[in-house]
Amino acid sequence: MRNLQNLQGPLRSLNVSKFHDIDKIEAVCRDNLIRDQAELATDPLNLNFQKAEKEANQEWLKVSEAAILFIRQKAKGHWLKDGDQDSSFFHAAIKMRRYRNRILSIRDEFGNIHSDEDAIGSVFLDYYKNLLNGSA
Repeated sequence: MRNLQNLQGPLRSLNVSKFHDIDKIEAVCRDNLIRDQAELATDPLNLNFQKAEKEANQEWLKVSEAAILFIRQKAKGHWLKDGDQDSSFFHAAIKMRRYRNRILSIRDEFGNIHSDEDAIGSVFLDYYKNLLNGSA
């Protein structure tokens, strides 16, 4: 436990130095990339523009990945803190998951698209009936 407490200070300083304004850093990198892409579009054969665009793209990818990781970790912490309780946060998360996982339409074996809830269920049932009957 003492070792974890000893890490708290260095981890805090790492967080401040690398992730303090990660959203702003990501926006600056994105703006630099857009600027370099616009310059490259004016003269696609210019090697300096090609190199600058490639470097800006690599930098933006690195920073955007760090921003995504930071947001994921923050979300996990929020979920660990508030997610297991019977709270409005928990119910909102469940509602969002149901909304995200719903099926709005499906294409059957003949290429027809079905968007009615009953028709979607029928297409699923037909598919699995054919799948199970074909393998028996």
